[in-house]
Amino acid sequence: MLAWEKALLLEPWNEAARNNLQFARKAAQVESPDLAWYEAVSSWLPINGWIWVGVLSFWLLIAMLVLSELFHWKKGGWQNAFAAVGLTVLLLSLPAQWGIHTRSRLGFVMEKDSPLLLTPTSEGQITARLPSGEPARFERWRNGFVLVRTSRARGWVRSEHFALVVSPMPRPGP
Repeated sequence: MLAWEKALLLEPWNEAARNNLQFARKAAQVESPDLAWYEAVSSWLPINGWIWVGVLSFWLLIAMLVLSELFHWKKGGWQNAFAAVGLTVLLLSLPAQWGIHTRSRLGFVMEKDSPLLLTPTSEGQITARLPSGEPARFERWRNGFVLVRTSRARGWVRSEHFALVVSPMPRPGP
């Protein structure tokens, strides 16, 4: 399921990946992750698509505001219209960019019957057992454990039992 989620993050229009992910979820009997509206919007374009939309609309806005002054052109209505379009598209892309950020904290339990612990210790009390493929949101890590929030519970899981859809940057060495 993790591989299909990664594929859809890079190419959201891939029907084969979408169908395979749906089949895998049905076979594992796990639900799809709950997405907020801005996260659902962020899945309309590839992960870098919204960044490009924001960057291009920003520079269109700047160009329409600055170029006429820079080249001493007579300011026309078309420049104001393009500036308004640039600003509108930029503002509309911001929630999708926030959705990409929050979706980057989405991950999946990798081990079958992974214990969800009350504390980040090996002796922690088990509050639930998570099936393999269970979607969860990463909150923080401590001493080889990851604090996750699922649709049903919140607790600590061993870090080797959990994988993010978007892999974090490698940490620099000492």
